[in-house]
Amino acid sequence: MPICGSPATMSSFEAVDAFCSGNGNCKMNKATCSCDTGFYGTNCSQACPMGDNGEVCSGYGTCNEKTGDCFCNCGHDGDACEEIS
Repeated sequence: MPICGSPATMSSFEAVDAFCSGNGNCKMNKATCSCDTGFYGTNCSQACPMGDNGEVCSGYGTCNEKTGDCFCNCGHDGDACEEIS
């Protein structure tokens, strides 16, 4: 389901970004959001897990922009990749 509207309804890039909660960009050709690093969801309104160090996935993984799950690098585990495995 489109979230950003259609190119015909967009009057400015600021309006487009508002559809993505200011945390992503609207893919005009698909009318969906492409979230900035650290955010996920259909409108980029949810933050990815942060480690105690303040980094997304503790800096030891990447956040899936659709689910918000951290995919941890080898040797790390936990919701925010904060555990050494």
